[in-house]
Amino acid sequence: MKHKIKYIFLFIIIILAILGASVYASDNDIVIVLDPGHGGDDPGATNGKYIESEINWKIANYVKEELDKVDGIKTVLTRTKNGNPELAERGLIARNNLADLMISFHINSSDRTTVRGTEVYITCNKNNVRFNEYSYMLGQKILRNLHALGIPYWGGLEPKIKLSTDGEKYLDGSMSDWYGIIRNPMYYGIPSILVEHCFISNRFDLQHISSDANIKKLAMADAKAIIEMAEKFRIDRTNNKLQATVLSVNVSNNKNGNYIYGEISITEKINDMKRNPIELPTVTLKSTDGKISSEIFINYLSGSKYYFDKFIDDLDTNKQYIIEVKSNNKLEKLISNTAKASIASFSSSNSKYKVTTNSNKIKINSNTYVGNINSEIKSLKLGSSNKNAYIYGEIIIVEWVNGKSTVPSAKPIIKLKSTDGKANLPVFVTATGTNTYYFDRFIEGIDTSKQYVLEVSSGSSNNTSKNKTMNVYFKNQNIGNYHDYKLYLNNNQIKFKLNTYVGNINSEIKSLKLGSSNKNAYIYGEIIIVEWVNGKSTVPSAKPIMRLKSTDGKANLPVFVTATGTNTYYFDRFIEGIDTSKQYVLEVSSGSNRNTSKNKTMNVYFKNQNIGKYHSYLINCNNNQIKFTK
Repeated sequence: MKHKIKYIFLFIIIILAILGASVYASDNDIVIVLDPGHGGDDPGATNGKYIESEINWKIANYVKEELDKVDGIKTVLTRTKNGNPELAERGLIARNNLADLMISFHINSSDRTTVRGTEVYITCNKNNVRFNEYSYMLGQKILRNLHALGIPYWGGLEPKIKLSTDGEKYLDGSMSDWYGIIRNPMYYGIPSILVEHCFISNRFDLQHISSDANIKKLAMADAKAIIEMAEKFRIDRTNNKLQATVLSVNVSNNKNGNYIYGEISITEKINDMKRNPIELPTVTLKSTDGKISSEIFINYLSGSKYYFDKFIDDLDTNKQYIIEVKSNNKLEKLISNTAKASIASFSSSNSKYKVTTNSNKIKINSNTYVGNINSEIKSLKLGSSNKNAYIYGEIIIVEWVNGKSTVPSAKPIIKLKSTDGKANLPVFVTATGTNTYYFDRFIEGIDTSKQYVLEVSSGSSNNTSKNKTMNVYFKNQNIGNYHDYKLYLNNNQIKFKLNTYVGNINSEIKSLKLGSSNKNAYIYGEIIIVEWVNGKSTVPSAKPIMRLKSTDGKANLPVFVTATGTNTYYFDRFIEGIDTSKQYVLEVSSGSNRNTSKNKTMNVYFKNQNIGKYHSYLINCNNNQIKFTK
């Protein structure tokens, strides 16, 4: 009997070793994921023997050791000692362990060795007190505790926020965070805090990570704050919901028969954060009497949208149907795991269908018609969003059916097409009234050498008219400036015309010197450059171009240029290995293709001077040329 107990105990030990990476917390436990930053082939910041990834690992484990002493708190590490999961994977580790909070441990670094101190980053999302508000409180406690160890604040006693720079947003509409270690857990409603304890590059901060004893003090400062605030981050797991809305239903046919298709919005509200389902949901077409149930094909599109389709020829048209959506999320419990959208009986004839909707019900009727398209432009304007230009406006579109002007039976199609037929760009369209439509199209990066028309077509496959497509007629007008071009309407076409000007270039050298970098010689200096437009001295409309050119025309070397003032510019050019048998001039040109002046280029005038020694040569400026003399 004793032997059996021994073997059972060994078996349990083996199982626990296999499952050691997972934490099985009770429903009442608060799960905190501890993330030692970097790791593996990513050491993070370094300073001699000090390696950030190793220090982060020690801090995280000291914090884990302290938190594990507290009843009701369970901890999970995102990596092994030598592991380095991707940031997205670290977020999934938090989600898969049903974490309430995530803390990421780091050591800072700077090129300026005088910079020192501690800082904390938190999420910008304020849609729940667990996110920004409680993270702010925890961040302040951590900062105060670290400050008590003698580490100054880097930027004050204020946890910081850094927003994404690409316009990315969370599904709840709020701007997403820049740091992936904060953003990825927040996708799952798990607040994450990034702690930069001190600067590895600063000699005073270095003392706080110079020994395991000092590193443990940092960890104790973190752990104390986390323990004080842990209960605040407890997630209410009884408030998880599935939300689904049928956005559109249409009918079409192919060689296999008739089918319905459309778009459906499906989101999960988990931990008070709206997100896309991680597992693909199951969508089913069910009769209201419960006798027919058939799965519908779905495919993810973008945002919260999914495409769906289902063949309908074999359906019992005497029944009514609902579209049911069921979550396949096996990890997080959902209060409501179905969503329904009522739809009407289907017709199973093989002719084309017309879809009408009323009170959330869809009727499908067979129908074709002849509808000649007609349109009248109400407005066409030029706009800009995040520095991306677009055209937009409003248009009236009708279909003439049996001599009567009717509202289009389906949303019309508008395209921006080049007159040479090579560009065919879809235009966004949405109804704004009975037969009026708003439209827009981004034109950033468009080929300005082409002319374009707006083409309007009937959006209904049931419309069999030969005149279901037409080009829109415009009044001749100027609608705005697109970069260096004037955008205007002429002869029912959208055209681009370069806004040109005559700007004679002029320059005055302020300094020309010889320098060396890593034993590579270069010339550098400062120059004043102006463009004379209509008799006035103006700042160049674009950064000027400078070249170092040999007088025999065989060498033509680009020169780096950057503005240092209103019309002053710094310039430099490496000359290591240059052909010293040649003479050179500095050429300045306008950098704008709009400048059509015949005098947009000039050679720079120099004072006669010796500017330094290059190997066994003296570099002289003489007669506005750069010369090398033995």
